[in-house]
Amino acid sequence: MIPANAITGWSVDHTWSSREQVEQDLLLSRAIIAIASDPYLGNELVFRGGTALHKLHLDRPYRYSEDLDYVRSSAGGIAPLTQALTRLGTDLGFHVGTRVSEHPKIYWRAAADSGVRLRIKIEVNTHERSPALPLLLHRHRVDSAWWRGEADVRTFQPSELMATKIRALYQRSKGALLERGCSPLSASLSV
Repeated sequence: MIPANAITGWSVDHTWSSREQVEQDLLLSRAIIAIASDPYLGNELVFRGGTALHKLHLDRPYRYSEDLDYVRSSAGGIAPLTQALTRLGTDLGFHVGTRVSEHPKIYWRAAADSGVRLRIKIEVNTHERSPALPLLLHRHRVDSAWWRGEADVRTFQPSELMATKIRALYQRSKGALLERGCSPLSASLSV
């Protein structure tokens, strides 16, 4: 999906263990900007989770990610949201699948430059619509040989993102989440 030279260029600042991870990281950044730039999705979805923390609030990513977590801003039927994400994914050249459950999931799939199948999971929390703190607009940029763009992404404040990560840790009863994603944060965040 992305030319080899663009993947190599992206790997300078995104030093993941495989070229496929570097390529997926670039696709994630492209997806974040596409969603934030969409007139409907940019107003309806608020970016949160570990990927939001690492992509928007830290000086560099400390953890590899393959999913995007969002919270809806409004109530109502989920069909317009899943249709908009399906349309956007298709427009970007992905094969799109959906799974509607308590938290709808949209899967954007593409073949990596190497032929390996890449997947971006977009999960939308439809229940928690009231942030504890005022939302932020955070500028996210991609500057690669493959694609350039930027957008203001609606997101939560770092302390609220950390609170949801800690809550997820307790809900899942796993220590791996905190070990993998949160250990370097004390040096990088002022919460």
